[in-house]
Amino acid sequence: MTDFTPNEPEPDRLLELLADGATAGLSDAERDELRALLGPDRASEPAAYEAAAAAVALALTPGAGPVPPGLRARAEAALPAFAAPAAPAAPAPKRRRVPLAWAGWAVAAGLLIAFGAREFKARPTVAELRARLVANDPRALVLEGNTPAGETAAGSIVWSHDRQEGYLTLRNLPQLKNQQLQLWIFDAERDERYPVDGGVFDATAGEVVIPIRAAVPVRRAALFALTVEPVGGVVVSARERIVWTAKPG
Repeated sequence: MTDFTPNEPEPDRLLELLADGATAGLSDAERDELRALLGPDRASEPAAYEAAAAAVALALTPGAGPVPPGLRARAEAALPAFAAPAAPAAPAPKRRRVPLAWAGWAVAAGLLIAFGAREFKARPTVAELRARLVANDPRALVLEGNTPAGETAAGSIVWSHDRQEGYLTLRNLPQLKNQQLQLWIFDAERDERYPVDGGVFDATAGEVVIPIRAAVPVRRAALFALTVEPVGGVVVSARERIVWTAKPG
């Protein structure tokens, strides 16, 4: 199944900002840059990236050697100091940039806390995103599929015209070799010879929830069909093997 995970932050610049934040402080512009690198989900919680800074600060000490066994516990114990309101401070000393190469294991420690600490909200799974769509869009189509004779695939589909968002929930997919499954969305307002490509994915075992990636906006879905195609999919399907369909009533 295709991985749709958002891009991760640029690691070198992110670590540089975290190290500077822990040792010399950040300017307003740098703090904005840090929020941008962390992404909208993480940037909304300043205490979260301060957790990473705490880990770096603990590690960046003269003569630092191998990672102490209790580093994570020490870093988490230090978090309240970062989360608490800052007290009035004396004028900041001249900034000294900490070389990332010298930080060594401190960098790894910062990432461990930054991307694994409980302060960060876990990214929702595809199944959770599907559930949110059903709960938040009362006009979304929720359809059980049909299995053609000789095929085993079963499942359902959720599709929102308003949000142009949808998810397939499938099980008992056929075992394929050097082939993939491709979803087609037949739009009642388009030529039925050219349905909208909804995405290509591998046929995996068990039950899977797959996000739909419509190539163009779908105005009025009249049929969803899953076909077997060469790896990478096709522009126009010959529809030689259709393994599953779903149609609005």
